[in-house]
Amino acid sequence: MQAVILVGYAQYEVDQFRAFMIDMDADMVKLPLSTKRAVFLSGMSGAEVQEVISAYNDSALPPTVWAAAVPANYQRTISNLLEDIYGDHNLMEPQSSSGAPSETFGGFQRLDDETIKYFLEVKSHFDSLVDPEERALLVGNVLEELPGKEVKVCTDATCSRILEAMIPSIREEQMLPLLAAFAQGEEFCMLASRPFGSRVAEQLLVRLGELLDNAHGQESEDRLYEMLQNLTGVTVAHLWEFATDRNASHVARKMLCIIAGRDVTPAQSAPAHSVDGAAFIRAAKQGGGLAAKIGGEAGGERLRPPARHPELLSQIAGDLLSDKWSGGRLEELLFHAYACPWLQTLLSAAEGSEDLLEQLVPRLLGAKPAQSQNQNQNPEDGNFGGEEQSPLEGVAADHVQGLAQDPTSSHFLEVVMRVSPERLLADIYQRFLRGALARLAMHPSANFVVQAYLAALHGSQQVKAALRELRDAMPELLRGRRSGVVAALLAAAGRTGNAAVQADSGLAASLLTHDSPAIKLGDPAGRARLSTLGCAMLGTVLRLPKEASADFAEGVADLSPAQLLHVGGDGGGSRALEAFLDGDAGAKLKKRVIRKLAGSYGKLAGSPGGSHVVQTCFRVGGVKDKEAIAGELAAAEQHISSSKFGQILLRRCGVEDFKRSTDSWRTRAESAAVLRSKFAEMLGDGDTAANGTDRQGSEDEEPPEISNAPPTATKDGEDCSEAAPAKRKKGKKAKAGLQTEDAAGAALTDQPPDSPSGQSGRGESKKKKRKQLAEADQSAELTSPAVAAAAAGLGGEKKKKRKKEEDAVGAKQAQKHGVGSKLEGGLGRSAALEALLTGTEVQAQGKRHKKQKSASRL
Repeated sequence: MQAVILVGYAQYEVDQFRAFMIDMDADMVKLPLSTKRAVFLSGMSGAEVQEVISAYNDSALPPTVWAAAVPANYQRTISNLLEDIYGDHNLMEPQSSSGAPSETFGGFQRLDDETIKYFLEVKSHFDSLVDPEERALLVGNVLEELPGKEVKVCTDATCSRILEAMIPSIREEQMLPLLAAFAQGEEFCMLASRPFGSRVAEQLLVRLGELLDNAHGQESEDRLYEMLQNLTGVTVAHLWEFATDRNASHVARKMLCIIAGRDVTPAQSAPAHSVDGAAFIRAAKQGGGLAAKIGGEAGGERLRPPARHPELLSQIAGDLLSDKWSGGRLEELLFHAYACPWLQTLLSAAEGSEDLLEQLVPRLLGAKPAQSQNQNQNPEDGNFGGEEQSPLEGVAADHVQGLAQDPTSSHFLEVVMRVSPERLLADIYQRFLRGALARLAMHPSANFVVQAYLAALHGSQQVKAALRELRDAMPELLRGRRSGVVAALLAAAGRTGNAAVQADSGLAASLLTHDSPAIKLGDPAGRARLSTLGCAMLGTVLRLPKEASADFAEGVADLSPAQLLHVGGDGGGSRALEAFLDGDAGAKLKKRVIRKLAGSYGKLAGSPGGSHVVQTCFRVGGVKDKEAIAGELAAAEQHISSSKFGQILLRRCGVEDFKRSTDSWRTRAESAAVLRSKFAEMLGDGDTAANGTDRQGSEDEEPPEISNAPPTATKDGEDCSEAAPAKRKKGKKAKAGLQTEDAAGAALTDQPPDSPSGQSGRGESKKKKRKQLAEADQSAELTSPAVAAAAAGLGGEKKKKRKKEEDAVGAKQAQKHGVGSKLEGGLGRSAALEALLTGTEVQAQGKRHKKQKSASRL
């Protein structure tokens, strides 16, 4: 068991640890493995450990106070050692001459058995109650017994858990006296510094925030706010202790959440074993996850609401900014395991307050207080009115780059990149990151800082500068398991637009020179899961404009049917394939992919990701393709209908109506395709035209369907299939037919192109246009064959001509931006896509790196 904590160490180190365990005292053997490992790595012998314990017993001081007097390299080890030996409730308190315990930071006593028995009975009665009024009454009776021993009860291992469960039922008139008792003297510090008391303190702050949000009347709100202000004052008075203490740090973070009015705690502080997905959702919202960095949420949500109580936030930050700061060096907080997450929370709470951030960030990076308080006098320069007036003046680039490479402080810099105003972010790049992005991107910790910086960029010039630094390093980044940097760079280029072609060609060049992966797409022997990161990058590229994604779109179209089936059935690959079908690729390329998947739609529909691919193919395919897909789904209906997503797919593809009458189903599908094509041409939907969905030629070159809008819902709440006929209610056939003809006629006659209303219609938002297309689709399903025939005659030669022009433009762009001619010795386009989707060569590099690291570690 002891050897488990030394995984990755040499055998002789494991043997030394075992010998150390044998020499230890019997009491030491009961300690947690983490503490044993800490003692061993600190170099202390068994005899030295016994001397520490004896000296501690003679001093009769709490471990946090006693350990402060020992050498710095032993402080944390000894503090954890003593707490593990004496437990959470048997730590000795400083004794006065009379023998009575004195009130010090963190001291408390064990409750008597009678009080513990009383709380156990209360818990049993509380759990049996259901009515909130009865629960609140019981809580009030319990709180009446607490005066004079609030801290002792809240820090007891048994009673604290019971009280914590009752806090959500506390009313305002019951809460205020309890918090008033904690706001006096050192009680709140004592409560927050204990393992069990800190949890009670967090729950009390959460309940205080809820009562403050739902306060009835101004008088009630003033009382609650005054209490929050008092607790904030106590925290500011002991800010260093709250920030650096293992337990009090969590209380200080929760207080910042209440002050900000939202959850601003660092996403990485959540437990790794969380299975409810809350940590993942919170990380995505705060920009901590790769999905947020690729999608641009980390930099897109620049306008967050300010803190709910900005004056309290300024009070906390003002203590750090003041030259009278009584704590230790602020730079030490960045490397502290407990203080660094608190600083991240502070910056997240200040997000949206540019003035405060422009003072706080430089101060924490090492600037002097006077410099950090300078105001920008010339904002038009974009560099704080000149280099001399920059609040970052005096901060060394080596210092900031060192912070980025540290496993702890790098998390702080990630938050700095996310919350910094644009002009401060530009100054950070100019002073600290320019010329070093490629080197930092390869570092195990600093690469996350680079990702956060790229996710925060929205200016084209900044993205171009980053692209110039990282473009040549793309092959090394992909081989070195730093694909997250490449993905964030592609997303930033996609947001700005004008750098998209450069980013795409750089990625294509990197992939075409990439080593061949071990796992082949379409290999039935080993259907390994595709690279999540590679699929995300491919999807990002395929959503770029046509001139930027032409190479990769053609690469997808060149994949074999077996390879496409492999990609479509994978969770990440299906999203990339959907991005191809919904992107700006030409109609011929999309049709080629849809036809290659023929015969495999039944298999694809059996997986969640594959069902979305089938639905997208059905939506963008022509009438012949729709009919083929519906036929395959009908043949495999029994297998597909066994899952919820399969039932949705069958309904949206109109399989029941297809089985009932193929001819009528085909007629309605043709009418819908023609009418939707006319609507797209009249409304000038740029997205639709780019997708090639307005082309209507021969039956062999059937265009994709027009709208990307989701299925509309009927009055009964059922999804209306895009190809299936809309269900008519009994007794309303004539009315339904009249409404259909009116809708179709209005769509074809109202607002001609030359009319003023038609001109204003072209300027409508895409959302409104797509809504009209969806309505046209629904009405077209019931339209008469005469209307469909009249609309069908309007397509033809014009769209064929436009199609030839677009194909010619695409060929020129491919020659201009393509990289295949420059890299004749590299991989082909399909092999490059395999390298991107599988990522197996990169995984092999990582395994070799781990083996080398394990073999060379001392």
